[in-house]
Amino acid sequence: MPNVFNLIFGGILFCFLFSVSIAAININTTELVVFFIVVSALFNSNILLAIKNMLLQNRILISLFLFIGFYNTLLSFLAGASEYVFAMIAVKNIVFMMCGGVLGYFICAQQAKHASPSSEKCLQLFFRISYGVFVAQAAFVLLSFLVPEFRDIVTKLSTNRGNIDIDHPFRFRGIHDSGGFVLSSLLGIGFIFGLYFLGLGRKNDFLKIFGLFLLFLSVALVGRTGFILIGIGVFLLFLLWPKYTLKYVMLCIGIGFFSYSTFSLVAPEQFDFFNRVISDYAFEFFINYSEGKGLSTDSSDDLKSMLFIPDSYNILFGSGSFDLDYAGVGRSDSGYMKSLLSGGAVGFLAIYALYFFVMYKIYIECGVSRDFKALIIILFIGFLILEVKGPIFYQNDISRFLWIMYGIVISYNLQKRED
Repeated sequence: MPNVFNLIFGGILFCFLFSVSIAAININTTELVVFFIVVSALFNSNILLAIKNMLLQNRILISLFLFIGFYNTLLSFLAGASEYVFAMIAVKNIVFMMCGGVLGYFICAQQAKHASPSSEKCLQLFFRISYGVFVAQAAFVLLSFLVPEFRDIVTKLSTNRGNIDIDHPFRFRGIHDSGGFVLSSLLGIGFIFGLYFLGLGRKNDFLKIFGLFLLFLSVALVGRTGFILIGIGVFLLFLLWPKYTLKYVMLCIGIGFFSYSTFSLVAPEQFDFFNRVISDYAFEFFINYSEGKGLSTDSSDDLKSMLFIPDSYNILFGSGSFDLDYAGVGRSDSGYMKSLLSGGAVGFLAIYALYFFVMYKIYIECGVSRDFKALIIILFIGFLILEVKGPIFYQNDISRFLWIMYGIVISYNLQKRED
């Protein structure tokens, strides 16, 4: 049974990561968590100290964020686009960094109650709670698919800020107001965690396998990007643990076929919709490949058109635009292209140097276990590949997940020094 801390922290983490916009007050749950942390800091010296420590330990990172925000915004105004996007991105990520430090402090404080705490054990605790949160969201996604009344309630209570047309597969979003690329990426991370924890072979293997099945099916209902992350994770875990990974993947496939065969009896209407619309969309890669069209989809073809080499001026100084066609340069969904077009070479190098430092810091401080370090590398490889699709590092729910990982590492080092 999960303890009280895991349940409370899991609830806060759900609100912080999945950012549901509450229609009645026009505020999203991430903002509520930030507000709760700020108010709590006024009454709790430990939370205030955690924020101060994050500020002191990350002066260079904060300065770099402010520089990027100012520089990219200045370029945008000089080019005539007048976009404030990167200025807002810089401020939001500094705030999320502070929140990551506070949430990291609580994880480390909880782990410190047990014998022999370490940064690896703190991150392991965070990943285990995260896995439970991702499985819960996967269950909500399936509920929104199987029970239209639940989906209608969520739609009325939250604001839609994503590509979720009523007749589109992306309409299934669980308790989330964006869905698609963002949500499927987080569910893909959950699947990787599930496989990893199964490999540790401790207990509750059936529940973990069932969670993997929920996550896989929910990705099919939400968006294909999660399958890319799952594919990366399964392949790299197979290189790490070939026999075990193959065994559990085959088991999950078996569960999937069994569930699919009984699906038509339990929910015939939803089964028909899944067969006609969702399965063709979710597995378009493989369908096209089997028909001799290669591993491509309409979305991947659109993305290819957004991966282009700008002229030398725009490589150096950008086009001044983050989301718009400007100065004769097309817009792009790709995170790498958005960074280059917004800030030119200087802005591009600055933003990714910042995040490479964060990933490097997490990696070198995450412990000595070969398997756990491999998991961290798998996550980061997945993030770097997903950045081709969209800006996950600084404008996506995954960025908040990364900041909590970083906050755990910083908080553990500070607590270790104090001891």
